[in-house]
Amino acid sequence: CVQARGDWSWHKQNADLQDWVQSTHTDKPVCWICPANCRAFPYWDASLHANWRRQPRTTHATFITNRLATNSYVSGMFAIPGFLLDYFGIDFMHCGDLGVTQYFLGAVFFTLFLELGGMISRWQEACGKLLTLIKMFARHLGMEAPINHLTLTMFRSTKGKCRFKGKASECRYLVPIVLAILKVAFPAETAAAKLRLECAEQLSALYRAVRDWDATTKRRAAEASRKFVIKYCELHDLGAGIWHLTPKFHLLIHCIERLNTEGSLKR
Repeated sequence: CVQARGDWSWHKQNADLQDWVQSTHTDKPVCWICPANCRAFPYWDASLHANWRRQPRTTHATFITNRLATNSYVSGMFAIPGFLLDYFGIDFMHCGDLGVTQYFLGAVFFTLFLELGGMISRWQEACGKLLTLIKMFARHLGMEAPINHLTLTMFRSTKGKCRFKGKASECRYLVPIVLAILKVAFPAETAAAKLRLECAEQLSALYRAVRDWDATTKRRAAEASRKFVIKYCELHDLGAGIWHLTPKFHLLIHCIERLNTEGSLKR
């Protein structure tokens, strides 16, 4: 079995697969697998009745035909005998750990930072409290703390985008810790807090399904990924400036729904 795995920019650079940088707010697709876009086929719709699900998927034949008809670049990888478009795999580490999970953690950390009294000009004390919570709940769960220091710019850029700047393993292990913190230390007393908790629960369920691989993994992971994206989009609607939304959330759905019971996402 041959697969070419990498992050989205790698696929764009090596095979000129559809990206989303120039496609947002237009009718152009934001996905190389299906016609999802920002208008008629909204990529953020993760439901089973989403419009993009009712449209034909991009096949190898249609992809190559379109490339030749428009005199567009065709990667030399397609010269490999038998190599097809489907062999470009979606890497869970890049679209999950280093993608949607980073966005989720960054937004959660920033909202908790504010609830702990943090200010952009005076962030040290709130970040210290948040790090203490992470270490405390990590011990409670029998885990080592994935991180040993925390600064504001680690989860909110100077331009205001919330995204946790952590390694894949750090992001993965922070998910159950963050879920425990939200359940115990920050009661869900508002609609936004309740959605935040539900979002964390579904992301944690997705990681558990992938970790504990069995015959039910595909169903459990697919259901959790859809619910996670749906809840995250609701949070985005409440606070777009914090809950940053990109087509990587759409790609996560494809990644999980392409699973089969004979394989694994474990690395």
